[in-house]
Amino acid sequence: MIDMSNFEQKSIPKSLKDTCFESSSARTHMAQITSGKHGFPSDSKCGIILHGPVGAGKTTLAHLIPDLMEGTSIGLDCPWRPEYNIAKGNNGVEFLNKLNEFCYTSNINGKYTYVILNEVNNLSHDAMSQLKGIMDNHKKRVVFIMTTNEFYKLEAGVIDRSYCFGFYNVPVCEWVDAMERVLGDYGIGAFSRQQLENIAKDFRGSGRNFASEMKRLIAGYYEKCPREYAAYIANQTLQNASLTHPPMLALPAPQQTTAQV
Repeated sequence: MIDMSNFEQKSIPKSLKDTCFESSSARTHMAQITSGKHGFPSDSKCGIILHGPVGAGKTTLAHLIPDLMEGTSIGLDCPWRPEYNIAKGNNGVEFLNKLNEFCYTSNINGKYTYVILNEVNNLSHDAMSQLKGIMDNHKKRVVFIMTTNEFYKLEAGVIDRSYCFGFYNVPVCEWVDAMERVLGDYGIGAFSRQQLENIAKDFRGSGRNFASEMKRLIAGYYEKCPREYAAYIANQTLQNASLTHPPMLALPAPQQTTAQV
């Protein structure tokens, strides 16, 4: 039985390099924003909108952005990042009032607060209008990270206050790079790039399809190659042991001195 219990930990993107973007320029733009080179957040923009089809990896990237920004600014993971999945019954003005109150009281001593709004398109018309005012109230201290599958439902004012990144046409080569990264983490280098390209065409832009296919590939390969799997497990055990019990450095032998009479 192939152990896939840590697949999520191994496969989830841990940097922008690991994330599948529509283009290298989009990745560079995100890197500039999260590194502070654009002076973000600022008077003009304090939001990031990630839009695209279901399963494109928008929420995963939304979780990564605060750590990228805090790693650049203070070198710490950011604890101030509440996440809201907006749905009917929790999408009106009352919800926005609570959000505004949170923004005023959170992270007083820190640099930024991050608010993740998943499916922001589900906000009511009045709440969407109010969101613009909240963004203006906290434009230099709060970063609003929004995801949506229906970009066209967002108000122009919210879009204008945000940097927008689409994930509709992620090229196959981006998915292949991700496949090679995950396979490499599992010690597998048996697939050619052409083989992976043929598989990636069926992902249809979905990170969930990517994950399920990667599990199938890894399990299928090691079920056919049990010796390689045994070697992989042995290597992982050795690495874990070295991390848990790092080798002690040998101390230099004491120097002998001759007493002078």
